[in-house]
Amino acid sequence: DNLLLDGTTSEYEFIEGREEEIRANLVQDVWTTVSILVGEENPSIYSNLAEKLKGGDMSFHLSTFIQSHYTEDSRVIRLLKVCNQSMLAPTVIRMKDRISSTWPYKDQRGEWIILIQKEKDNSVSVTHKRKEVSYE
Repeated sequence: DNLLLDGTTSEYEFIEGREEEIRANLVQDVWTTVSILVGEENPSIYSNLAEKLKGGDMSFHLSTFIQSHYTEDSRVIRLLKVCNQSMLAPTVIRMKDRISSTWPYKDQRGEWIILIQKEKDNSVSVTHKRKEVSYE
């Protein structure tokens, strides 16, 4: 396995007063890495993405960027959709509903990790790893 990007490194750690810059750089690095991974590399589109995301509502700026440069059938967009935590929310809620009365637990902050791997057959797999902590 070849690690292309680790969003938990010190490069992306919280530094007061630089949150927006660090978050924008992480988004650009993720976008670049995913684009290369799925074969939709086009640096002219995303090479200055971090700058476009700074100043104001980052979600709005990212949405505008996506609408301007990508379609729903883009491999980058399809991959990022399965990285969204809301995709797993129904399962997480159901699990909590079914077993938390017997074994109470809660989220362990910062312990939801998403692994994106390119397989030998050139397919890409996405694995969500989430840790919980017992109240007991």
